[in-house]
Amino acid sequence: MLSATTDRQCHISLPPVPESARVARDFTTAALRKWHLDPLISDAVLIASELVTNAINHGTGYAGAGQVELTWS
Repeated sequence: MLSATTDRQCHISLPPVPESARVARDFTTAALRKWHLDPLISDAVLIASELVTNAINHGTGYAGAGQVELTWS
């Protein structure tokens, strides 16, 4: 699930499609569990979902353009 991982950083590239918000939520949950930061999961999942959705809707121009990058550190 974690695309690129160091001890303190996780990164994922997502296609600009609505389903990427769910993948971002799952990715965020996995990263925070790995770092034993479970109390932060609920807020971080909401943040990740909103950021990815906004990036897709306002940053990619149209479906199929570019990638959406999400990094937690």
